[in-house]
Amino acid sequence: MERYNDYELLYLIRSDDERALEKLIENYKPIIYKLYYQLRRKLDSFHFDDGFQAGLVGLYTAVSYYKEDKNMAFSTFAIMCITREMYATYRKERKNNYAHNSRILSLDMKLNEVEEIYLSDVNLIDQKNDPASLAMSSCLLEEVYEILDKVEVKVLQLKTKGYTYQEMADKLGVSAKTIDNYIQKIRKKLTSLFD
Repeated sequence: MERYNDYELLYLIRSDDERALEKLIENYKPIIYKLYYQLRRKLDSFHFDDGFQAGLVGLYTAVSYYKEDKNMAFSTFAIMCITREMYATYRKERKNNYAHNSRILSLDMKLNEVEEIYLSDVNLIDQKNDPASLAMSSCLLEEVYEILDKVEVKVLQLKTKGYTYQEMADKLGVSAKTIDNYIQKIRKKLTSLFD
């Protein structure tokens, strides 16, 4: 494809020329990369794929909403849209990660550094296991149950069985928020027990 400036490419894109859109993306890839790496220095754990996809969405937004009569260069508007979309994606990703991490009790939590025993190794579920598994987990299970009250033990057992917050709430006759509070208390107690 011949060399076109942004405005010529915009005209062609709006005339449904797919090659023009590909060319515009190709022209803006280095800018998207640069913006991602600039933001990456400020934003911890912002993944490249998420940043790049957000940059493309920002570029498409710029193509869709750019108005020639607003006294702003397309490149300036595109950079603004790309940056805004990257920040929005990062905030959404961070919010989702925080919400997810704050509501789960990880069964991959290491309980004993020396023997490398994890919470998932402890028999928290009321089911029959082989004698070796029962013997290995019985001591840890007693320690866990000693620091938890009866309701917290029940919540932990339901959690390890895969019940949702709402299912646990229905089963115990409390609200989902109360279940969340129990999970937070259990996590703190387990963390202090095995630190």
